[in-house]
Amino acid sequence: DMALDLLAQYTVNISGNTNTINYNNDSSGNERRSRPHPNVEAYTNLLDAYGKRGSLEDSVKVLKLMMKRGVPPNEITFACLIGAFARHGKLEKVDQLLAYIPTTNCQTTAITYNSLISGLLH
Repeated sequence: DMALDLLAQYTVNISGNTNTINYNNDSSGNERRSRPHPNVEAYTNLLDAYGKRGSLEDSVKVLKLMMKRGVPPNEITFACLIGAFARHGKLEKVDQLLAYIPTTNCQTTAITYNSLISGLLH
């Protein structure tokens, strides 16, 4: 998918405290420019869009990519995933996510359960 491929081409600049990434314009890597690093909202919006169109595997890929890049998911990120899995009847995945959330810096909240209920009703 084009959006996930584009996001995957960004490489994090960890040499300083700046919140920037480098993006290669060509395969040789000669032409580079800095751009703002995608934040949790950007990843969550992409993850949510995939979930709403039923591309659940791509949603999980975005979650894994953001975590690999050091961008921790927030409660909205998990709520979007839970809602998507519930909408598509993947309740075992919902259970896995609900068990996983406490191992992160997030908590299950009313937002989490509202997303679950909303997903089950659609």
